[in-house]
Amino acid sequence: VEGNRLSISKAAVDSSNKSRKLVVRLNTKNVTDDDDFQDLECDESDDEDAYSEAPRFKVSRRRTTPLVEISKKLEEATELMKEVQNSEDFHFKVDKRHVPDYFTKIKNPMDLETMRIKARGQHYQSRAQFFEDLTLMIDNCITYNGPHHHLVNVAREMQIIAESFLHGSDVESELGEAERTLNPVADGTGRHHIPYPGDA
Repeated sequence: VEGNRLSISKAAVDSSNKSRKLVVRLNTKNVTDDDDFQDLECDESDDEDAYSEAPRFKVSRRRTTPLVEISKKLEEATELMKEVQNSEDFHFKVDKRHVPDYFTKIKNPMDLETMRIKARGQHYQSRAQFFEDLTLMIDNCITYNGPHHHLVNVAREMQIIAESFLHGSDVESELGEAERTLNPVADGTGRHHIPYPGDA
């Protein structure tokens, strides 16, 4: 002690900081009848050391592959087509119990749910393959119902929705690059040509 001043060494201060105690009052009513509460002392420095020594993990985002990009957009296209008014007959497979003669006329059935499942399962490697199934679904509708049936108009509307979405400027640039990566000889437009008899 020097006059009215008290000198404390730095080592003593550091030692005091390290030995700080954190007092937590716990209800021990179920443990003892004498005291309602019990003091629990924890060394705060131990928690700090444990935190500083805990392993730290670097979070990395998985890169999306071209096939995943294509599949996501094609699945989204099927959901957009399902939103077309009066399109319910195309949503799922035709029920033979309700339409018993359907499979005698249609040998290769197709529906939107089947297309969605194929898209999610990454069975399509291009928009062209997707549109082949969509064309099959429309052709089946014409074969069974006739070209002037109202469901044919619904199917055509769904086709327009899908083409507008999958060939829109934003999606076109994204999927075009993905398709060229998967198939270098593709033109990247996602369009397809179905040959007919007489084509050169």
